[in-house]
Amino acid sequence: MPSPAPKSRKARPSRGKRGEELAAEYLETKGFQIIARNWRSSLTRHEIDLIAREGNCIVFVEVKTARTTDFGNPITWITPRKQAAIIKAAQAYLAGWQSHDVDFRFDAIAISPVSSSQKPTIEHVRGAFTCDVELK
Repeated sequence: MPSPAPKSRKARPSRGKRGEELAAEYLETKGFQIIARNWRSSLTRHEIDLIAREGNCIVFVEVKTARTTDFGNPITWITPRKQAAIIKAAQAYLAGWQSHDVDFRFDAIAISPVSSSQKPTIEHVRGAFTCDVELK
């Protein structure tokens, strides 16, 4: 009897999507409210993995998920270019925000490793990077 056809890659969540799910669950256990997942600015076309609220602060979260740590800590993969893209998207998001007096910050979450045989490690860096301009 022939073996069943392998599941397509789209049939199972990607490592990145699974990492984002784990990050959202982690943040919720820490009291954050998830506002949006994979929010994309129609103006800048940049994406923010997670947007959350912690008290009166809007938190823009970049999630990096690694299969191994052979290439270093996933937090270090958030390059200045990526930071600039996230900042532009955050600016577009905040432009539509009701209150112009809102606190915000940029956090990063590293998930590593993610495999069926290991429990993932979650590293949350609050204020992982900042911007030099006012985003309002």
